[in-house]
Amino acid sequence: MFIFCWGVCVGYVISVGDLLKPMLSAENTNSFLQTNNGQRILVSVIWFVGMFTLSLPKQINSLRYASLVGVTSVIFFVICVVIHAAQNGLRHGFRSDLNWATNGITAVNGLTLFIFSFINQVNIFEIHEESLDESPRSMTRDSAISMILVCALNIFAGFFGYCDFGKNVTGSLLLFYDPRNNLLFMISYIGICIKVCVGFAICIQPSRDAVYYCLNMGKTADVKYWVN
Repeated sequence: MFIFCWGVCVGYVISVGDLLKPMLSAENTNSFLQTNNGQRILVSVIWFVGMFTLSLPKQINSLRYASLVGVTSVIFFVICVVIHAAQNGLRHGFRSDLNWATNGITAVNGLTLFIFSFINQVNIFEIHEESLDESPRSMTRDSAISMILVCALNIFAGFFGYCDFGKNVTGSLLLFYDPRNNLLFMISYIGICIKVCVGFAICIQPSRDAVYYCLNMGKTADVKYWVN
């Protein structure tokens, strides 16, 4: 659990860097901030201000409002992706360089992205314990709704993003938009940054639980605040 959650949290930190690169690519941006060291400092500041501070509460329920902002921002970003694809990549139909099926290591790499997209199971025990209705029916309903929403967002973002940029998409889709010259994407990028910070805080809690279990200290909710 510790290794799995820790790796996911590292992925969230990397995503912050992906968000910053398009914003700092303008010619009038400070030259130091365009270097790797400058961007690492900014990522460290965002980690301390956003991720670290949100990780301090002992209950996931404390993050519900920030999480609402983050999820709303992701939905808004997907809408922006669809609009951008309709106005650009799909204006004259599908691109000629689209590959609708693949195999080999490329397909395996795609599978890892799907696994990363559906990692809410690590928080299931904390969410169940903090829920007002702890019945299996309620948990099944909430899980189904969240999984359907996540699946739909991933399909829309992946399909329209791929149709927009074609085979150029080899990594994060966040690197392909220009939030400096597009207000809608600027708003969505800021919101996604909040979402990434919340995701880090939510995922770090099971990681801490694993450490507490090994030390025979119970779970996160059982330890003192200064220990947490």
